[in-house]
Amino acid sequence: MPRPKPLKPRPEPCPPGGLSAKGKVLDYLSRRAYTEAELTQKLKRSGYGAEEGAEALAWARHRGFLSDKVAAESTVRAYTTPPGRAGSRTRGRAWLKQKLWSRGVPKELAEEAVAERSDEDELVLAQAVAIAMLNQLSGLPKDVQKRRLYARLLRRGFAPSVVAQVCSSVLT
Repeated sequence: MPRPKPLKPRPEPCPPGGLSAKGKVLDYLSRRAYTEAELTQKLKRSGYGAEEGAEALAWARHRGFLSDKVAAESTVRAYTTPPGRAGSRTRGRAWLKQKLWSRGVPKELAEEAVAERSDEDELVLAQAVAIAMLNQLSGLPKDVQKRRLYARLLRRGFAPSVVAQVCSSVLT
């Protein structure tokens, strides 16, 4: 019986000889918009001290590099696919709020970012997602299609009233 491979040693935290906390924050922000809470956790996991991390975040916030509002808007945009391109990432308002809260966005900012999507936009997006999903459900009885489509749209965070309206319009 072959011997198991030895585990690789964990890399040393970055601070000794690596980037400064400010450099690390800029490195993270060069890839995507992060919330302050996410960057705090990332810096802590990378081995930076609480004081050094807080100083770097204050520096980035003061210069306009770090904003929870921008991160929230970016997340909402990322999960809003335009009609005609109903991708697997399109989500409803309830799911988006939960996602933003889990990323550390304050509730007021999350509500504000999600409120920018109108009821009409939500309905159009839900219809586009439903039409894309119907291809997978073809061949099933109508009642099964309706039940599964309803459940899938609810899991994606669309409001029950929107889901009911979409299911009745798409399945007729």
